[in-house]
Amino acid sequence: MRLLQSRTSNHFASIDTGLFGFKTRHNLAQLDLDEGNLTEAETHWLAALAEQKGFAPARHGLADIYRRQGRWGDLEGMAHKLAG
Repeated sequence: MRLLQSRTSNHFASIDTGLFGFKTRHNLAQLDLDEGNLTEAETHWLAALAEQKGFAPARHGLADIYRRQGRWGDLEGMAHKLAG
């Protein structure tokens, strides 16, 4: 969570700025998913996609949540995004 609050301006240019946002959100979502916190995982993956729309791991994670919850309409929508 501290990474999400960090500022990148004090770092070398070679630092992956995704670590201060969508990549960290993805990792937090995966931890939440592993612990069964599907709502929190969904929130993190949606935030990751808001920051990086084409981040496929977040889309795959959301698809997994939708499948687990039986949210077939949401799953179908995500499948179309993944295919396109």
